[in-house]
Amino acid sequence: MAAGERLRFGVEGGGEVSALLSRPAKARRLLVLAHGAGAGMSHQFMEMLAGELASMGVATLQFGAHGSPPLTPK
Repeated sequence: MAAGERLRFGVEGGGEVSALLSRPAKARRLLVLAHGAGAGMSHQFMEMLAGELASMGVATLQFGAHGSPPLTPK
């Protein structure tokens, strides 16, 4: 799966939330994925899940919880 679009959203208080939008061609649905405790949005499982969903035409928006480290380039 192609790498998603890296996004950042401002939050109240001046912080930012990192996000990764994976949007396959002709996607008609979007699933928002929030990472769990101890695993970030670039965790292998999250990437695998986003890839499987993309193969079924489902876009995903993964985001890091407030206070989590930003998405790092690979």
